[in-house]
Amino acid sequence: MINLDQRREIQQLRRSGQTLRQISMHVGVSVSSVKRISKEPEAVGADDASERRRRRIGRPSIVRDHEAWIQRRLLVRASIPTRTLLFEARQRGYSGSRSAFYASVAVLRNRLVESGPVSSAVAAPDPAGSFSVRPADRDDPTGQGAVIR
Repeated sequence: MINLDQRREIQQLRRSGQTLRQISMHVGVSVSSVKRISKEPEAVGADDASERRRRRIGRPSIVRDHEAWIQRRLLVRASIPTRTLLFEARQRGYSGSRSAFYASVAVLRNRLVESGPVSSAVAAPDPAGSFSVRPADRDDPTGQGAVIR
């Protein structure tokens, strides 16, 4: 990952007239990265992480598209195993890595813990197609009537 100081250096060298290739060799990044960074707005902040968020630098998280769903699942049953959430998310179309998913779930669980107690009830579809809330079952981590061993 190219840090903020390197970004500033690339932009400064580009303004001074050096070629993309010269800058690439000097800073130790690819020519395409130099070209991309040269087009970015000037790096002004001191904090790398906040500047990345502000400028929307980096790859977008695939997990972010699923966070609202994960949060709803955790609100319904805070103790649901992360591997079960990952299995369900993959059925819903999640195609990212396991480690990114686990890290995101850990952050969301911590937020829930900080916000207060969570119910251990499970929302389950009843025959009419609507949802009812029933107590969580230890042997049914999905809340859908399946027993996973």
